[in-house]
Amino acid sequence: SNANTVTNYAKNDFVFDFVDQPTVTYAGSFTESLTNDGSVTGSRIATLTGDTFVAGVAGFTTVTNAPAGLTPVVTFTDSTHVTVTLTGNASPHVLATSLANLTITFNNGAFTNTPNASNVTNGINTTGTVTFIDQPSIAYAGNFTESLTNDGSVTGSRTATLTGDTYAATLTLG
Repeated sequence: SNANTVTNYAKNDFVFDFVDQPTVTYAGSFTESLTNDGSVTGSRIATLTGDTFVAGVAGFTTVTNAPAGLTPVVTFTDSTHVTVTLTGNASPHVLATSLANLTITFNNGAFTNTPNASNVTNGINTTGTVTFIDQPSIAYAGNFTESLTNDGSVTGSRTATLTGDTYAATLTLG
């Protein structure tokens, strides 16, 4: 028989619900503490949409490119947030170089409903920053020489160039 003789043969109210790929976004950075000892403050927070983190996510997460002496700690904050902190002291911190490639990688097993971590957008992030305070330094140039009259007067000058900080508006020598 003809299809048009069947009740509801023309159906046009189908709904397609496409599942969005899970996505991780990142916020936060690290800065050397004011004690200038190589320890850092701050954190890097990963926020997941479209899925949830497993409670044991730390075991499925790798953090690389941390400065020597700083140990990454991955903490399950809640089902959609993971916090990465750095403990310890960069060694030697005076020579530590600020970086912009601290990398967080979520591996297979980190997500509740997405077994293959490569199916999560931004499951790898390579833009974490660690900023170290540069120790201020002063470089001196120039000398004083007794004048040829040999009367105790001097000529010349001495310049002090400060790097990594600024001089106070009023400078008193003493």
